[in-house]
Amino acid sequence: MANSMLCSWILNIIDPKVWLSVAYTDTTYGMWEDLKKRYSVANLPKIHQLKAALANCKQGTLDIGDFYNKLVNLWNELNNHIKVPICTNRGCKCGAVTKSSRCMKKTSLINF
Repeated sequence: MANSMLCSWILNIIDPKVWLSVAYTDTTYGMWEDLKKRYSVANLPKIHQLKAALANCKQGTLDIGDFYNKLVNLWNELNNHIKVPICTNRGCKCGAVTKSSRCMKKTSLINF
């Protein structure tokens, strides 16, 4: 029942031009994966804009709390646009995701 409700919700909010391409998908997960594959393209100009905003972000007259909140908002928005690759090997022990995550956190710390 929940699957039907979510499918209905997705079908009611998407553009009618896209509707037919996902209308006959059996599950919400399948529908979502199809839409994600189709529309989750990196927005490189936005990524550049956010990185520039972070590089130019200064505390100025802001108190430390407001400045930190401003940085966190920029970091969060950037993290939504930059996807960390995930290793698909079963039982992978290479640690690539952890290393990449640490690198992003160090970069954020340097900005702060």
